[in-house]
Amino acid sequence: MGEPVPAQALTDDQQAVAFTLNHLTSTNQHHWSYSNANFTLLAGIVDQLTGQSFSANVQADILKPLNLQHTFVYNQVPATAVHPLPYTFSNGASVPRSISTNLLSSELGCGNLYASVGDFYTFIHNLVDGQLVTPTGF
Repeated sequence: MGEPVPAQALTDDQQAVAFTLNHLTSTNQHHWSYSNANFTLLAGIVDQLTGQSFSANVQADILKPLNLQHTFVYNQVPATAVHPLPYTFSNGASVPRSISTNLLSSELGCGNLYASVGDFYTFIHNLVDGQLVTPTGF
C-alpha cells in the first residue's frame, strides 16, 4: 500500500482503518515489504481488544507512565508548541513542504504522533530498559 491521501481528514480510528482496508491491495509477491497499513490495522486491533481508541491506549500505557509531556497526536498539538516543517531534498536544495493533515489522519499507529527529542529519548530508553514491556516482550 502506498500513501494515499484522503480527500478530507478522517475523524476517528474506525475511519482510518476503513480507509486503509479500502486502499489495501495484494501484489501476490510473497516477500517482506514495509507498509504503514500493517500498523494501522494493528492499531485497529488494539481498539477492538481494549474498547478504547488507540490514542487513549497510548496515553494510558505510554505517555502517562513515562510522564511524556511533549508528545501529542497530530491534531492535539498545542498552538504554543514548535510545529515541525518537513523538508525534501530536490535539485541539490532542501525544499520545505507542508504537512498534510488529511494524510496524518489516515496514519493511525504509524506516523501521526509528534514527540520532542527528549520525550522520544525517554520512550526509547524505557522501552529498551524493560520499563514498558518485559525483556521477553521486547
